[in-house]
Amino acid sequence: MYRFVSIDDCKARYLNGTTPTPNPGLGPLIISYSQCLHVCGTGWGTYPIWEVVSALTDWVIPLFLLLGNITYSKSASRVFKIGNFNCGAWLNWVAVISHLLVNPLDFLWNLALKLDSGHEIRERVDRIEIMRPEISMIDEEKKYLCGICYALEDFESGIHVETLLRPLEEGSHFEASSHWEAMRPLLESTARNIAGDRKHNKFHSILAITVYGKDVFVALLQSKFDATFPYHMPHTLALRQLYYWLFCAIILSGAAGGFADQWSSHAFLNTFLAGRLKNLKRTAMRKAFRYEEIVLRPIEPWDGGDYSWKYPKRGQKPQMTRRQKLLLLPAIAAVALPVVIAFIMSWFTPTIGLGDRGIGELSFAGMWILNFFITLFASSIWREDKLFKIYIWNTFWSIGSLYILFGAFQGWYNNCASWSGFYSRGAAAAYIDLNMRTTIQNHIFTFYLPITAGSLVIQLCIAGFVMWINWEVIEFTVWSDKENREFFERHRGEEVMVVEMVPVESQEEQLKVGLMVSERELPGVESEEWSVSFEDQE
Repeated sequence: MYRFVSIDDCKARYLNGTTPTPNPGLGPLIISYSQCLHVCGTGWGTYPIWEVVSALTDWVIPLFLLLGNITYSKSASRVFKIGNFNCGAWLNWVAVISHLLVNPLDFLWNLALKLDSGHEIRERVDRIEIMRPEISMIDEEKKYLCGICYALEDFESGIHVETLLRPLEEGSHFEASSHWEAMRPLLESTARNIAGDRKHNKFHSILAITVYGKDVFVALLQSKFDATFPYHMPHTLALRQLYYWLFCAIILSGAAGGFADQWSSHAFLNTFLAGRLKNLKRTAMRKAFRYEEIVLRPIEPWDGGDYSWKYPKRGQKPQMTRRQKLLLLPAIAAVALPVVIAFIMSWFTPTIGLGDRGIGELSFAGMWILNFFITLFASSIWREDKLFKIYIWNTFWSIGSLYILFGAFQGWYNNCASWSGFYSRGAAAAYIDLNMRTTIQNHIFTFYLPITAGSLVIQLCIAGFVMWINWEVIEFTVWSDKENREFFERHRGEEVMVVEMVPVESQEEQLKVGLMVSERELPGVESEEWSVSFEDQE
């Protein structure tokens, strides 16, 4: 017997009259599975190298370039230390991406839960405004307080948000008023700094998705009008469909935002908390009351630093709300629907039935489900950094899955069983269409384009739904250009010019000082013994 090379090779042998006549009733250029083994050969055939390169550059590499648009915190955790080198910046990226590739259900769910934590904060602040009339809080101040608490929630699983808000909710009239007045003058500048440093990657995400969608549809249209396009195009397209939940991940990670590094928000919040503590101590000198100092430890990926690794892996066992449980449903839909669409594509084209391609797609889905439950089970045993080290397991699985994915593009599924629907039809009923290029081209506008566009729209709708129910979170984490301009206009008048009298020992020094004053376009004072210098003091 021959070794399987390609459908084109098999078709050429048949047309050259070197093969038996096809079974009656199958139609022209359609052969049975047993004839395929005889005509085309056994084993699998490697695709031509340039077809592999074309498939990777046109279909696969653009897909994984989307990973560069995932917004995440660049944590330099101690778990990433190798000898004397802290490899936090890039090893944390490996941990984030490997988690995404092998456990997208958990990744998407946790991003939704991070947004939901902001929703909870906004509800608490709204209740404080209603239940505590002694606290005079305008809408802008509510936004500032929510933005600060949303950033504070990144530290130690959000325990400091409780410390900040509880006195406002449960304290006496004097305690609530004192805590509010202690933080009130610090809210605006802190919230602005945090919002300014938080990156949402909006334009990069929109551009990446647009370019990716353009490449897909251009490749499909080219296949429609190119008689020599690779016959395994449906396989390539179906494998891409499997990872369409990346669109949802990019959008939700951008909505949740992220800082340039783990220290920027730490610095802003430290300044805020130090000012709050100073004001509380000043008030306590007049009348004693209870207050608690908030001390921030460095952010770690497992206690809030990585938004994709959040809940219920907190080192605690909080009761999940009904809303938090329901947020798992969009994550399931975002992952399940691409799998279903990819499987349908593999089942119906170019031959109806289950082949190696369909089994491969179901295997990916099984891996994602398995890792989701493994992580949930592990979270009931291990805590914090011990649990987070599961990223090593994720890295192993992600490398294995990518190896299988790229192997498929080399031709692992290019065989008689895969193209004939052997596993569902059986050896007797399985058949192969040697004219599959024409069959595929006839389905470009009626099947491939609609199902591909529909899959993309579904991902955008799922991400849009999660953002819609948490829209207030996006509003208080983003400052518009108008808000920033108004902020700096208000604070520009707070700069005070201080006049300091400086003795001048020589005429030469006096001339230097006078030159400095004239360059700054400030009024000078003529004197033989004194000059005037000006400083800006905040």
